[in-house]
Order: sequence, then structure tokens, then C-alpha cells
Amino acid sequence: MTMIACTINNGFPIIHSDILISERQRTETFYVPALIQNLMTLLPDGKTYYPSALKRKVSIVNDRICFAFSGKTWYAERLLEDLKAYCKVFNEVSKSNIEAFFSNYDLTDFNGEMSFFIVIMEQNKEGFVPFIFSNNSWVVKDVGVFGTIYLLGSGADDFIKSAEDIDWGYSNIPSSPSEAVQINMALISSILSRERVDQHTFKNHWGAGVETVYFDGSRFVNLGQISFVFNHWLMDSEDEFAYPMPLKVTNYKYIGEFLFIVDVESSKWKRKIEVDKVIVEFDDFNVGYFVVSDIDYKEKIDWSMFMDKVSFSSTFVGMGYIIIKGNKGFSPAGFHGRRDISVEYEHNKSLRIEIQRNVYNQVKHVVANHQF
Repeated sequence: MTMIACTINNGFPIIHSDILISERQRTETFYVPALIQNLMTLLPDGKTYYPSALKRKVSIVNDRICFAFSGKTWYAERLLEDLKAYCKVFNEVSKSNIEAFFSNYDLTDFNGEMSFFIVIMEQNKEGFVPFIFSNNSWVVKDVGVFGTIYLLGSGADDFIKSAEDIDWGYSNIPSSPSEAVQINMALISSILSRERVDQHTFKNHWGAGVETVYFDGSRFVNLGQISFVFNHWLMDSEDEFAYPMPLKVTNYKYIGEFLFIVDVESSKWKRKIEVDKVIVEFDDFNVGYFVVSDIDYKEKIDWSMFMDKVSFSSTFVGMGYIIIKGNKGFSPAGFHGRRDISVEYEHNKSLRIEIQRNVYNQVKHVVANHQF
């Protein structure tokens, strides 16, 4: 049970994968980055599958090839191991090489228990062209500035709906990898914000976080050192400032082959308003830590590798908003660099967010034109 999406973005592909693994057995407790409370208390009894682990479902095979899967992890482990060994034989792997590999590979062994796709970037005189190879039926949809989207898993329809909800008046077709990252991560910020409110992703057996791999023009790379700032705005309440308020930060960074996620949430804060920016400082934190390993990692997590790396200073910031007016909600989002927003967390000491006023002014403009 998974959400895997590859957005083509005018030739600059980006692969998104959730990190939730589900099994039939229900446990008493399970915590995820999206929520501070025990997720199991929010899920009804009688479900076929329940959350059981957090794992990475997307893997960079080499600079030009990326693999992602949905289904049973054992089958994915076996295929990924064989694919990596095969690709090491070549200096540069082509689309025809991958087709030759699968022409001699018995995919019927998977018995419908695992679906995957492989994104191959093949070079020509004009640059790189993406090709997608899959073993199974997938969902394919053309959606606005994202172009063609290829999807696998139970979260496919949810992802499409979120992509279609984007207001295209504020987005353009990307002309570079950085522009593709910006519009994609705004979408992911919106999905993660909504997840905090209605848990729709968990009910469809996916979610808990989204890992992103993008092609930077020459190779596939993980998008790391990113913070998601979750803002709430009750528009019917009295607030002389009349802007959203950040209440939680979730930070993603890579330590070796692990994705390390730190959640910081606090209800105690001080807000300072300056001419060009808003400064919010927090104390009395609730902090959660999550280590997400590759699917083939079987050893016990050594937490000593991570606990001196909890503090963070963000390079990229996804801003997600939950805007409530009456009994209706709205979830706009944006993606920014340090010029617009900075997030600095010193573990158990301070959390400071500086937001340029123009960021919130843009949100206010979007909200003012939204039909609740």
C-alpha cells in the first residue's frame, strides 16, 4: 500500500514516494512524522492493513536510473539487487539495456504482489529524455504544469486530486530542474498539511512522509535538508495581525543512506513583526525522531548515529497552510529558499523562523480570491 508518483515536468522528472509500510497485523501504537499523537487511535478497527514500519521505497540505481516500487518489499529487494548488479556492467546504461535486462527476467515470479517503475534518463544531442519502464498497470494522467504523471499504489487517486486542485494561475510550466522542484514541493507541502487534519492518506494505506528524488540536469539526487512549516489560520478568530501562524516544523535530511526526520511542535511562541519580516520563536517543544532506512536494511537502528544531528538549519522550506473559515478549509502551499524563509532549530533550546512579509502577503492574496 503505497503512493508512488513520477511527474515529468516538461522533461525534468521528479519521483515522489511515501514512506509507510502496511501489514495485516494491528499494533497498539504507531507514530508518524505527520502527527504528534498515536496514529492507531485515529484508525478504525476492521481494516485489512495497518501501519507497521517506515521505509524508503525509491532508490537511485545510478546517475541516470531511478527505481520505485509498490507492494511486497521482499520482491522489490530481490529485483533491486539484481538490477544494480546488472547496471554495474555498463559505463552508461541505456533504455535498450534495461529492456534487454527485463526481456530475460521472469517478472511472473512476483505474482502481482509488487509493482514498480524505472525512470531512465537517456542522453541525446539536445540533452536528456526521460523514459518510464513498468511491470504492471499504472495510472497515467496529464495534469497542468506537472505534465504527464505516472502513478502506482493506493494513493494514486489522492495524489491526482491534490495536483488538480493546484491554482494554475500562480504556476508556470517549469523550464529548469529548480522550477520543477519548486512547483512539486509546493504540492507535497499541501498534501502533508492536509494529512495533519483529516488523515485521508492513512485511511488509504499511504503517507507519513514523502521522499523526493529529482533529476538535476545531469544525475538523480535526493532532495534533502528541507523543512516543512505547517501554518494554521482560523479566519473567524480575532487576530490583529490576521496572518497564518506556524505551529509545527518537520525537517528531512540524509545521514548516509538513512532519511532522518525530526518533528518539532510547540504551542508556546513569541511573534515579532518587523517592516519586512515576521519572526516567530518557540519554546517548550514536543520533538519526535524518525529514521527511515532502505527496504533491504535489516539491522537494528543505531540511534547514536543520529542524536547529535537533531539540530538543523534549513536550505529549502515548504510552507503548508490550513486555512479555516467557518466549517470549510483550504490548503494552499509554497516552496521557498533561504532568501524568503529561514528555519533554525537548536535541539531542546530554540526554534526560530523568519518569514518575509511578502510570503504571507501572497498567501493572503490567494485566500482572498478563494471561494470557500
